[in-house]
Amino acid sequence: MNRLSVLLSTFVFITSLSFAQKNAFKLFETANYASCVDLELRDSLNRPVKVPADVTEGLKCPVIADLRDGLLCYMNNNIISLYDISSDMTYPLLEVYPDLDGYNGPCWSASGHKVAFVMINQERKYDYTESCRIVVLSLDENYAVRDKRKFDRMLNFTCGAMCYCDCGTDIRFDGDNILRFRRNENIEERPGEWETIILEP
Repeated sequence: MNRLSVLLSTFVFITSLSFAQKNAFKLFETANYASCVDLELRDSLNRPVKVPADVTEGLKCPVIADLRDGLLCYMNNNIISLYDISSDMTYPLLEVYPDLDGYNGPCWSASGHKVAFVMINQERKYDYTESCRIVVLSLDENYAVRDKRKFDRMLNFTCGAMCYCDCGTDIRFDGDNILRFRRNENIEERPGEWETIILEP
């Protein structure tokens, strides 16, 4: 095996290892009560991962809890944040009103540079013009918010203890700059139809 082959093999091994490490974590249910569950971050050996207190609190009866490629998205004290497991760093993304009917997301674009959240507000408080607000954030390589865009639309959602819509079924990215959503199934005008929002690069 020549030097180039060795270097390529080493690169592939390191890249594969890095990918595996990022995906070696899971959210584990530690308690189930009323309409809530408490979650805990665990590694591939099922050992609890030490995380900042803010993350721990955010995983108690979580409103948002999403784990993707070593990034945990969670909400605590009305702030949606990202926690990078490898660096043990937390990055606040978005502050929300505390009394809405539901908080949904994250829905990621293909590159991971854009992320969308949906807030459900049936009473249309706080100057909402529709029952749902889509908030799209553009992130830099350090997860800092470069740009925030808001779109009030009538998305499809379901209500139980809280209202929610599903990333993939009700809203999704096509690539990086096309966001598609499904209109609410309980409205008279074009119920359940898909609409498109074109985002600037």
